[in-house]
Amino acid sequence: MADEKPTNWYQSIKTKIISYMLLVSLVPIIGIAVLVYINMSGTSDTVSASVNESHEQLKEGLDKGRESMEQTSNLNMLSMSELMLSNLSNYLTERLQDMNNWATDERVIDALKNGGSREASDFIERNVARSTGIDSASICDLEGNTIIKTSSLISPIQHYKEWWQTAINGKLYVGNSVHSPELNGFTVQVGIPVTDPESNDLIGAFEATLLIDPRQVADAWGNRIPGSSVLLLSRNYGLIADSSDHARPLQGYPDWSEAELAAIAEMKEGNKDSGYVIKGDEVVVFSRWIADEKATEYFNVPEAPDPGWLIMMRMPASVAFAPFETIDEENVLASIEKLEKDVDNDTTGVLIYLMLILAMVTLAVFLLALWFSRGLTRPIMRLHHGVVEVIGGNLNHRVGSEASDEVGQLSRAFDKMTDTVNRTQAELKNYSKTLEKMVESRTKYLEDEVAERERAEEKLRTAHAQLQEAHDELKSSQEQLLQSSKLAAVGQLVSGVAHEVNNPLMAILGNSEMLLKKNEDERNQKRLQRIHDETNRAITIVRNLLSFARKQETEKVPVSVNESIENVINLRAYEMSLDNIKIETDIASDLPEVMADSQQLQQVFLNLLINAEQAIKEIRDNGKVIIRAERAGKKKIRITFADDGPGIPEGIQGRIFEPFFTTKDVGKGTGLGLSICYGIIEDHGGRITVESTEGQGATFIIELPVA
Repeated sequence: MADEKPTNWYQSIKTKIISYMLLVSLVPIIGIAVLVYINMSGTSDTVSASVNESHEQLKEGLDKGRESMEQTSNLNMLSMSELMLSNLSNYLTERLQDMNNWATDERVIDALKNGGSREASDFIERNVARSTGIDSASICDLEGNTIIKTSSLISPIQHYKEWWQTAINGKLYVGNSVHSPELNGFTVQVGIPVTDPESNDLIGAFEATLLIDPRQVADAWGNRIPGSSVLLLSRNYGLIADSSDHARPLQGYPDWSEAELAAIAEMKEGNKDSGYVIKGDEVVVFSRWIADEKATEYFNVPEAPDPGWLIMMRMPASVAFAPFETIDEENVLASIEKLEKDVDNDTTGVLIYLMLILAMVTLAVFLLALWFSRGLTRPIMRLHHGVVEVIGGNLNHRVGSEASDEVGQLSRAFDKMTDTVNRTQAELKNYSKTLEKMVESRTKYLEDEVAERERAEEKLRTAHAQLQEAHDELKSSQEQLLQSSKLAAVGQLVSGVAHEVNNPLMAILGNSEMLLKKNEDERNQKRLQRIHDETNRAITIVRNLLSFARKQETEKVPVSVNESIENVINLRAYEMSLDNIKIETDIASDLPEVMADSQQLQQVFLNLLINAEQAIKEIRDNGKVIIRAERAGKKKIRITFADDGPGIPEGIQGRIFEPFFTTKDVGKGTGLGLSICYGIIEDHGGRITVESTEGQGATFIIELPVA
């Protein structure tokens, strides 16, 4: 702390307080002054320009306004009630669209086709939890089996349930509103049919419980007209909500006014969808739900849902049909002209007052900031000096502040802390000596006991590892002996046959090439070309047979498995990316080298990668191959090639390494690829196995000894 630099005046707290207070106080005042002056100047110009043309426009506008308002008064009241119902219709349609989007998700479609899945259930539960308007949901198939549900309270489907019968018949279902006090609203059960996007066939039904807060709907329109209120009614003319009286009985028998009863009678007996009635001093406007025909086109159903909701707007007759008062346009124009003169005078006066106020505020803020900063920084500097003394080792120094503010409390707390530290330091010295002796004695005892236990555990682990290793080696040796015997027998057979067949094939190939050059007949050219191509194919098969049967000399040197895998990936990555097949790797960077023939090792990796690519392309247009390399104990390296193709049936997994055994179509494989891989890995002192579940891909596992 002795080397601490002195604080410059512009960095001190006092200067900062004065600057901040001036900045915070003056900037808003200056901004307001500028805005007021600009606004008043603009207002003056606008008023002056508008006075000349105001007279004719005002007269013409008043005449047309009276006529238009008188003609559309009744229509506007009806439009408001119909607009409220339109809001409910949009809300219901949006929830049905949400349900339809979820139901057509590929995870839900797959669950309906192949049975429920955790992925589809999680998808529906997340969407229901995010939606504020859907309380619960469930999905059933055409047999009535519940595939997905978001609540344990959802009971199994019964064939007489109306929503399920309606949805599986290809229609939208919207049930009656049910008052739910615990949810602060009413619920509506809805159901939609679920179709397969590919075949457009009906495959199930989606049900959900919608939550609608009627008070929010009513409150959104209540009191738009003075003294008015909005009522929301169910299909059976039961009251759901009253915007002006939330305590009014719901879903029961509220006390209806004379005008309300007349409006209900018009809807029941007169079979009217909209209108208004006047009884005494009260007017009631009503509108009935109109089915949205757009829903039939969006959901591809024969008819739109109709929940049967009703809206009534109640208001005083004096408000609904208030006469229009005559406006004296001459007085209005005179007032505008006077306003123009007042604005000009006020603009100059306001600017002068603003400048005067700005100067006075600046002076007052500066003096206040100066006084405030001195009172604040003085005790802080005393506290800073005390901290410097304590850091320097003087634990007897005391700040000694008597102030009652936060800084004074901090100073006294600092003095108490110094006393406590001084006292605790002495106690710690005595306690540390005693603790060192106790720790030393206990540590020696624990070290002896831990060492004894570690020796016993190490013996047990060594014995278990030896037994497991012996068991694994015995099982592996049995499998390799069986496979080697098969390969040796087939190799002896094909070796002689391949030599005998190869010579006549070469003669056929040479003659076909000569004939192709000499013969110009198009028909003969095609036949000769076919002979040439098939002969080449036969020669390739014979060459593979010779490669399989002949014991080739290999040159084994230390080889990096990581580099071999990287070379193979670089060779095939581009072609596989064109087929939308991704290659993912999980290769340990610290793998030791193996004694191997680099070319043969890459041949094995390339063969396995191509096999995985071909398997994926058989079932779809995209996929993934995962290549892993890791240590398998101290003496082995394990390499795995895993794909998400069709997998290998369990019945043929024991034969895939046999020569000439293949599951590919005729002309697409000889059945020697995996047999050659098996021979190469065995020649390198390793082993190759396969793990697969049909429909879930296959994993080939290679184990090689380290160099």
